[in-house]
Amino acid sequence: MCRAFLSPCFKNSGTPTPQDDNDEMMIYRCNLGVISLNLPMIYEKSVEEGKDWIETLDFYLDMAKNINVRTYKYLSNLRASSSPLVFCEGGFDGGNLKPDEKIEPVLKYSTVSFGYGGLHELSMLATGKSHHDDESGFALKTLEHISKKAEEYKKKTGILFAVYGTPGESLLPLFNEKFINKYGEKNGIITKGGYLTNSFHLNVREDIGPIDKMDAESKFWNYSNGGKISHIKINSLDNTEGIKSLILYGMSKGLYLGVNHQADYCVSCGHHFIGNDSTDECKCPVCQSADIVRVRRMNGYLSFTRTRTGDVRFNEGKMKEIGDRVNM
Repeated sequence: MCRAFLSPCFKNSGTPTPQDDNDEMMIYRCNLGVISLNLPMIYEKSVEEGKDWIETLDFYLDMAKNINVRTYKYLSNLRASSSPLVFCEGGFDGGNLKPDEKIEPVLKYSTVSFGYGGLHELSMLATGKSHHDDESGFALKTLEHISKKAEEYKKKTGILFAVYGTPGESLLPLFNEKFINKYGEKNGIITKGGYLTNSFHLNVREDIGPIDKMDAESKFWNYSNGGKISHIKINSLDNTEGIKSLILYGMSKGLYLGVNHQADYCVSCGHHFIGNDSTDECKCPVCQSADIVRVRRMNGYLSFTRTRTGDVRFNEGKMKEIGDRVNM
């Protein structure tokens, strides 16, 4: 996963806590899986049942934790012969097992994650404001609580739980659809054919500059230490000093940052240019050909909104999100 972060763990104890003063810290990357929370749907359930928000959230966090524990135990019982390069030939640290040995000793450095989507929509449903404009900090407190629960589960189980800002390439339109199927549309916040906003990101329709966007999203940054990324959009490649200053500013905030532009290519004359995010047909500014290949950021990845054959590699909800983009 492109945005998955490394998890600190001590070699002898196999946990985030050292066995003794001589225990060696390891920074290890292996994520065994993510279970993502549909935050708006969980919130609406708490409203429908008249229950406390955190109480309802904890019910689903416990459910996700139990599934992750079951997955971890299942994988732990697999034999090293299931992947000889990784578990027998040293591909992973400690991966020098005999083919018939269980792989549990190697997995102790691996993470399992709680993902989430729709923090913006959660805040809109609960407070009527975007999560970065809400003075009550409802969304921020929610993420802080999820992060604390992950730490609690980590200590109780010895498994490296983490919180992960789910990219949800196809999941976020599906989350939107599932919400509407159960609770219907909500005041222009969640609508048919739409999508939920990616992790803690600002909604793409918000008219905000890259500096303010980085400032706004950085408030939520430290509560998704299992994986996260922020994105900004640029509309010109000519101002290299300006682009450099944006990257340096993101680095000063400690962000893992994606800098994106709309990459269009004219098949007829070979001209490369920055297009727009409209889903309408576009034409080459040089030769006026409509035979255009278009590449856009999905969430963490790049893909085609139009190929040479005219095909689209995104689902309907993602194409709507791309068409709505004012910021990234």
